[in-house]
Amino acid sequence: MLIGQAARKEMYISNYREQFYWSNLKSILLGEGLRSICKWIGVAVIGGFITGFLISFIYISLRKIRNVKLIDK
Repeated sequence: MLIGQAARKEMYISNYREQFYWSNLKSILLGEGLRSICKWIGVAVIGGFITGFLISFIYISLRKIRNVKLIDK
């Protein structure tokens, strides 16, 4: 919402032709962006593993139930 607004020159990262594009992109990627990535990467990996495990467990369980019902018919 704030990217590219005239009042927010520090947020010019949407158009590579802007005067401040490269310096802003560098500060975002090497500054706060890199710190945020390092801070949350563990949460993303562990959360993704847990979510994937639960979804696969539910899928396999439902598939077994469905197969049992088909065999009973």
